[in-house]
Formats: sequence, structure tokens, C-alpha cells
Amino acid sequence: MKKFVISLINEKQRRSHIVREFTQKNVEFDFFDAIDCSQIHEQLEKLQLSKVPTELRPAEIACLLSHLILIQKCVDENLDYICIFEDDIHLSKDIKQVLEHGFQQYHIVKLEAFYPKVIVKKAAQSYMGHHALHRLCSKHLGCGGYIVSQAGALIILEQIRKAEKLIPIDHFIFNYFVQEQRLEVSQILPAVCIQDHILMHNHENFPSALEAQRRERKNYQPKQSTKKTLWTKIKNETYRLQEKITLYVLGKKKVTVKFK
Repeated sequence: MKKFVISLINEKQRRSHIVREFTQKNVEFDFFDAIDCSQIHEQLEKLQLSKVPTELRPAEIACLLSHLILIQKCVDENLDYICIFEDDIHLSKDIKQVLEHGFQQYHIVKLEAFYPKVIVKKAAQSYMGHHALHRLCSKHLGCGGYIVSQAGALIILEQIRKAEKLIPIDHFIFNYFVQEQRLEVSQILPAVCIQDHILMHNHENFPSALEAQRRERKNYQPKQSTKKTLWTKIKNETYRLQEKITLYVLGKKKVTVKFK
């Protein structure tokens, strides 16, 4: 399996972090020089996306293109599957063992922990030592680490070229495709990688121009904490009970995504 880490060529701190992480876990990889804003127009043309509208900022488009070029590479080089990482991740001690498992039969496998809880199918699809693979049934954003098969890559590229507008790659793969069931997305439990800002709960180690532009586009405002009323607590508990019953009937479960 070819493993690539997307990283801007001048991000020396991030690249040093990645070399250290992968060397410690004895996992081979290659850097993929991320697309910068000066290359956007050229790469949109190459990927046949220049006519798809978008509200994304330049850094967000460049990020999307970096992922899509690697997904296209999976098709162009006739690879069974490809593993894609971002350059701020931490790896589990089990990452090498998990990556040695065969993934040809799956469209997309999410390796990372991003949301605390997600919904998955109860029955595991396969096991890799202490880790299990489950069909993902709810949104689970983030593109810090995932595997795409050639079959999955073909569907992703086809669907994005037909999209009404370009959105972040994780919203395509780990929300839209999951909700619409356009392709099968699976989740490793426990997760075997995690982005630094999720693990540390801040962006101090690896400040991101991408994150700044994303917040600007969304007009981000910090959430204000509010004290829950008794009635709100009752409604929340009622919803949780209803959800639990519904998931049981459908053969699904809500799980905590841990990083181990």
C-alpha cells in the first residue's frame, strides 16, 4: 500500500514531526507536496473541476485539490488502494499492524478519531488485532488519515465532478457520502491516528492558515456556554433513549471513538 503525507514543501516543523512519528512506528511513507494557492487554477482544470462553483477560500480549495490529486493517483497508477495522511497527525503504536491488513474490498476506511462519538453498524466487518472495522453510519469529519480503494476513488471523483458546488473534502467523504450512501465508508475502532489539534484541544503546535480562512468564511464565533434547564435535561434524556431504541432496531450503535 502506498502511503502519502500531504504537506506544504516549506512546512519544516510539520515535516519533522511526521518523520519522527512514522520512523518511531516503523512505517514507510512519502511526502506529497501540497498544492499551494498559485497552483489552484491549473489543478482545477486538470481534475475537470474548473466549472464547479464554490464558496471555499483559496487555502481550502488548495487542501481539497491536494487530496483529490492523490485520489486520482490511485486511479491513474491502477493501485488497489492508497493511504492518505495530513501532516499534523499522531500515530497509534498499532498503526503498522493495521495498515498491513488488506483493504481492497472497502471503498473508504477512516483511520482517525475526530468526533467523540459516531454511529456504526453493530457487526464488525473485520478485525485487526485489538482493532475492528465497522461500517460508518453518521457524520465523522476530518481527513487526517484514511484509506481509499481504487473503486472508492472512481466514485469520489465522479460524484465531485457532478457536485453542485465544491465543499471541503471531509464534508464530501465523511458526511455527504455517508448520509447519501453513495459509497461504503468504514471506521477503525479504536482509531489509529489523530490530528494534533484534536489531541491537544488547540492549534498551538501547528498553526494553520487553512483553519484561519475556514473560520473567516464561516464567520466563526466561539460558543457561549449556557446552563441547561431541568426541561432541557429531560428532553435530552428522552432523545437519547429514543435514539438508543432506534439504533438497536436498525442494528447500529453509538460508540466512543478512542485513539489507541
